[in-house]
Amino acid sequence: MDRPFFKSSFTYGLYDGILKEAIYQLKYSGLRNLARPLSGLLLQLPLPDADLIVPVPPDRYRLKNRGFNHTSLIARYLSKRLKMPLVIDGLIKIKATPQQINLKREERLKNLKRAFRAVKSFSGKRILLIDDVITTGATASECARALLLAGASEVYLVAIARSVAERFYT
Repeated sequence: MDRPFFKSSFTYGLYDGILKEAIYQLKYSGLRNLARPLSGLLLQLPLPDADLIVPVPPDRYRLKNRGFNHTSLIARYLSKRLKMPLVIDGLIKIKATPQQINLKREERLKNLKRAFRAVKSFSGKRILLIDDVITTGATASECARALLLAGASEVYLVAIARSVAERFYT
């Protein structure tokens, strides 16, 4: 994959220090009250005009184990603040994949190929795709691909942090 399927990306900061710790605590320790301040960071970005907000979905196994979708929580607060519709159930992860954190870029790309499916029409819609951390952009690109196949006109990736360890698409 030379270019991602999303049009452009917007991130608040680097996945390091206190930002990394806050995301970790939300995602793995269940501190859901961190979703509001983390979503507030996204409001400081020069976000493009869009019609809908869609969070990156986890697979059913991770959702069951975690008990909640942390990106949906972030997206919900962002939706309220931007007064923009939120579509939580329009994109699903249809393929359980190993955690991406320990995989190299090529492995991530192969692992996530066709792992997501849009289950609603997004005809002509400009979408803000919400994620917590971007490492290679593989997850977001596959989500964007599914949204574009469902008719979206543009997909913009919006994330709290980006990793500095891997090549990242902008």
